[in-house]
Amino acid sequence: VVSSCLTCVLCCCKCVEGILRFVSKNAYIDMAIQSSGFCQSVRNVGHVVIDHGASMALLNGATVVFQIVGVFAITAVSGLVAYAMLNTDTFANPYSHRFVPHPGLAAGFACVLGFIVAWAFMAVFDVATDTILICVAKDMQQHSGIATKAPRKMKNMFDRAKEKVYLQKQLEAKMEQKREQKRQAEVRRKRRES
Repeated sequence: VVSSCLTCVLCCCKCVEGILRFVSKNAYIDMAIQSSGFCQSVRNVGHVVIDHGASMALLNGATVVFQIVGVFAITAVSGLVAYAMLNTDTFANPYSHRFVPHPGLAAGFACVLGFIVAWAFMAVFDVATDTILICVAKDMQQHSGIATKAPRKMKNMFDRAKEKVYLQKQLEAKMEQKREQKRQAEVRRKRRES
């Protein structure tokens, strides 16, 4: 019993930690944009997330995919370029003073370095995309749902994300309505049988 309670408490703590990390990151972005205090920034971000959270989550998910692909692509290119260079005559010739006896090991090291650089670059990219999304959402919030200062492509992307979220909600509502109709039909059928 105690173990189950501790597991539940630990799960709740992890959930709260994830929420706080998300809120803190976005609050720091809002602090940089608005020059307001942390608590006010948390409040501002809360309003933005409530109003535009689903669209932002959809667009943020797309950037996460781009980040993952970016990290692996940069790592792979680093390793391949290093391996290709190490197999040139300058580094592959045993009589050269620049001879590398184990090009695979050196290419692996280049992959590790490429991964570190890619991770750092993609962390900056993540903050930049989150900042842009928050700016567009704030612009929409300040101008009755119309982004006036965002580039046209960004507006279109945000609008498509909002449309997808809206269509998903409609689909869920229709499915819930069908489930309710089936449940009511089942109740009527059971009443007739008894």
